[in-house]
Amino acid sequence: MDNQAVEDYMKQAAKEEGRQEGKLEIAKTMLFKGYSMDDIMLITGLHYSDIQYII
Repeated sequence: MDNQAVEDYMKQAAKEEGRQEGKLEIAKTMLFKGYSMDDIMLITGLHYSDIQYII
C-alpha cells in the first residue's frame, strides 16, 4: 500500500469507530429510558452482544 492508501484506510477506520461509539451512546440512553433490547437493536443496528457490553 502506498502512503495515500494507508491514510485513507486510517481515516475510514476512525470514522467507523466514531459511528460505533455514537450508536453505543444512543443505546446507553435508550436503556436508561427503559427501551427494550429489541427496540434498541432495531433502531441502532447494534447486536445484542454490543448492547450487553455497555450494561
